[in-house]
Formats: sequence, C-alpha cells, structure tokens
Amino acid sequence: MNKEKKKLRLKISPKKTELRLDKSSSFNAFLDNNDISDIGKEKIIAKKSGIKLSEEDASIVKAMLHRGDRQHDIASWFGVNGGRIAEIRSNEKFSNILAFKGELPPPGPYTSGKSAFYMKKEIIRIGSNLNRLKDFITGTNKDELNKEITKSVHDLSKLIKDI
Repeated sequence: MNKEKKKLRLKISPKKTELRLDKSSSFNAFLDNNDISDIGKEKIIAKKSGIKLSEEDASIVKAMLHRGDRQHDIASWFGVNGGRIAEIRSNEKFSNILAFKGELPPPGPYTSGKSAFYMKKEIIRIGSNLNRLKDFITGTNKDELNKEITKSVHDLSKLIKDI
C-alpha cells in the first residue's frame, strides 16, 4: 500500500488567506482576511427599515430617473437604499411598470435626516411658544386672535407628525 504524504500549504496575502493540502487535492479553503480578524467578535447587523417600494412608487422613480434626477436623491425621497433605485433603473424590478405621467416631487437634493431632526426641534419650540401665547390670550376678548393661534398650533402639530 503506497501512502503519499500530503503537504499542507498556507498562503497569506493582504486580502485573503488560502489553505491547500496540495495542488492535486480537491480540498482548498479560502478565507477573507476581514473574516479572520472578526473571529470571536460579535457582528452587529442593523434592522431592516421595512420600507418597500410599491408599483406606484416605482412608476414615480422611473419618471424621476427620466427627468434626470440622481439615484441618490430619489432613494432619499423614498427613504430606501440606492440599490433599490438601481434595480428599478436596470429593470431588475418593476420592469412591467411605466413611468408616471403626473406631477413629480421636486428635484433633489432633499433635506437630510439631520436637518429634519433640527427643524422638528425648532417647530416644537415655536409650537410651545404659540401654546403659551394662546393660554395668555384665552382670558381676553380677542376670540379671532385666539382662533388663529389655535389653528397655527394645530398646523404645526400636523407638520411635526409628518416630518
């Protein structure tokens, strides 16, 4: 019985590590060096947003692309990853949907999440000031002014919910 000794070869490069028994062996293992450095570390994965584009959304996306909007801006408008817009552009998704013919959202760029956060805080501050003013005026005979301030507070509250 002829037993051949198999050689174990280890080749390490900046991007991957290769482990082979020998050139004729069918056993080969390739590891990404990033995976090796992560061994024993807990990986944190973000939760999915749950936002899905509908056929109507895809129709608007196609019209925005036709208009010349940047994929990044379109993705921002819908709150999705730019890859979803690329899938529509390449007809990988929603290939049977035609471009929307009605009024489109304004062209981007759009308000960033950071800007929206600070705008919301400012709107809350203004709404709080209007509420204090309303409470002050309530005891007076200025019904029309009271009604106008109440309407403004209501409008601000609605805007805050929509942001």
